[in-house]
Amino acid sequence: MPAVTYIEHDGTQQTVEVPNGDSVMSGAVSNMVRGIAGECGGGLACATCHCYVDDAWIDRVGLTQRIEVVADDARRVLEDVPDASQDIVFIDAFKVDYPEYLDHAVRITRPGGLIVADNTLHKGRVALADPPRAQTVSIKSYNETVFGRADLVSVLIPVGDGFTLSAVAAGPGRTRCVEAALRAGRRTRACR
Repeated sequence: MPAVTYIEHDGTQQTVEVPNGDSVMSGAVSNMVRGIAGECGGGLACATCHCYVDDAWIDRVGLTQRIEVVADDARRVLEDVPDASQDIVFIDAFKVDYPEYLDHAVRITRPGGLIVADNTLHKGRVALADPPRAQTVSIKSYNETVFGRADLVSVLIPVGDGFTLSAVAAGPGRTRCVEAALRAGRRTRACR
């Protein structure tokens, strides 16, 4: 069994053995690691568990040519990312800035790639006609924007506090192809 070390905010470490096939979250919950509620059932939606992998492991597993870890202010970094160069973009930032991040995400995500936005139900407040918080107004605007764009095929997944997945189409002719790929859970030959 692999040994997993959980490090709490105060630096306290707890190492436990987690059975093969179990998630890091279920290992924490079954071993009563403080601060890991696992409310989403391991769907990475409740933000109680975060996984940081030491950069040395990227080289150790032979992925240095495929993975680049960038730890910097996203606003600065995104401007330097080449157009259509990313397979997947994950947005989990200040909620009022989601619409701004969407513009960058669409530009840098390759056709057929995915944009994943976290917390897009915002505790259900996005359903309110007139949300009381600026963060909720921005998240609601983000959702309305992605569902209204012809170059995106989007779905909001009601797991935890919600994920909005948006597949980037190459243009109006590829929208049906991307929709079919989303339904099938894979890229179809016609999409290549």
